[in-house]
Amino acid sequence: MRLGIAAIVIMGIVLAVAPRAGAQESGGDDAARAHFEAGRLHFDRGAYEAAQQEFEAAYELSGRPALLYNLYLTAERLGDFDTAIAHLERFLAEGSPSDEQRAQLEPRLENLRTRRERIRSGAEPEPEPEPTPPPAPARREGDLVPALVAFGVAGAALVSFAITGGLALAEDDALSNGCGATDRCTDDEVSTLSALVVAADVSWITAAVAASAGVVLLVTLGLPSNETETASIAPFVTPDGSGGVVVQGRF
Repeated sequence: MRLGIAAIVIMGIVLAVAPRAGAQESGGDDAARAHFEAGRLHFDRGAYEAAQQEFEAAYELSGRPALLYNLYLTAERLGDFDTAIAHLERFLAEGSPSDEQRAQLEPRLENLRTRRERIRSGAEPEPEPEPTPPPAPARREGDLVPALVAFGVAGAALVSFAITGGLALAEDDALSNGCGATDRCTDDEVSTLSALVVAADVSWITAAVAASAGVVLLVTLGLPSNETETASIAPFVTPDGSGGVVVQGRF
């Protein structure tokens, strides 16, 4: 079992508020806190080697036994059982853990020693250091603008579809009650209905494509700044008079 990230935070509180006997200047404590905070951030990201370096620097500056626990955790995550055992032994001896902490950590120390012996005897393979995850790609300013524009186009197209669709239904009803009753509607009489149907279809296709483009843009916003991405929305009209839009992109 591991105390995990919460224990790191607890140790940070100890570092921040506990007095250090024999401290000669506050600058050393400030620098130690800076190194500790950097180590905590590296630990949270899984960058355990970097976290170990920062915790070691904080310990050298402050000499606080509480940091031995952080050093134990990072060494354990890196699979360095010799170092982890040494730091945990020193923390139990010098860190003044509570009875509850000691009851949890002493069995963990014995488990580490057992695992180390199993590795030395070949009964257990050498643990691989936990991989360091890549840093999250930085977002660029204005990244949300293309997606918002696409969603805005989708919204406007839906409004247009509702209006033209409603007019098309009304026109169809009027024709049904007029020339449609005798099946003698001329081309001029149905031209308005045809135009409204085409407009409604184009509006619906535009809304669907623009909404899809907005989703794609939102998904691809996390690309690193050295990557290029372009996207364009272009209308098209077919020879029979129908139309729509096409989304073109390059990443």
